Amino acid sequence: MAAERLAAFPGTKNIMASTRAKKLYRRISGRGDFRSWMLSALTHAHQDHLGGLPAILDNFRVAKLWIGREVSSVALARLEELARRRKIPIEHELRGKSFRWDGVDGDFLWPEIAPEEVAPSAKNNDSMVLRLRYGRRSILLPGDAEKQVEREILSENSPQAMHSDVLKIGHHGSKNSTTAEFLVAVQPHFGIISAGEGNPYGQSQPGAPRTIGECGRAHLEDG
Repeated sequence: MAAERLAAFPGTKNIMASTRAKKLYRRISGRGDFRSWMLSALTHAHQDHLGGLPAILDNFRVAKLWIGREVSSVALARLEELARRRKIPIEHELRGKSFRWDGVDGDFLWPEIAPEEVAPSAKNNDSMVLRLRYGRRSILLPGDAEKQVEREILSENSPQAMHSDVLKIGHHGSKNSTTAEFLVAVQPHFGIISAGEGNPYGQSQPGAPRTIGECGRAHLEDG
């Protein structure tokens, strides 16, 4: 199961958000526009989100590495050491932080734990949740955040702050994410699921696409 998300900004910046898939590296390695500037974002330190980032850091001119919750993880420690060796700044992102690049506004809606508080292991609810806006268009990337985090985010943000044209379906379409309440707030026109056919994790469950359909929205499954 791949967790691949590449956001190309209007200018020269690109964001790679969590991947373990080497096929993605092969897909974009020959494209000069993606080699010139890239920011890598690790949503959380599970292997299906972290595993491919060393190849990205080794083969692209990455300007910065974004990390959400800091955890005690050998794989994460190795990734951070690789970033330091390649002189790539590491920046921990938290709820309430924001940025503006090339006309794109970004807001971090989660996690809420300061990087000084190191978790003993990675959890889905440590996921970095990011909303991007460009003009009148928006996309919400919730990583693997589950329904408990969705409720927290809904309680802290207005419907206007949540609405997004495109929603990356949480936790690969798992039944533990993308609740009906969350969909009502986000009101996406399109949902994208990162879940390979026949994957061993049990995703995607049929509930998330069906719920999107019940809300009168289109959905797109991306294997």
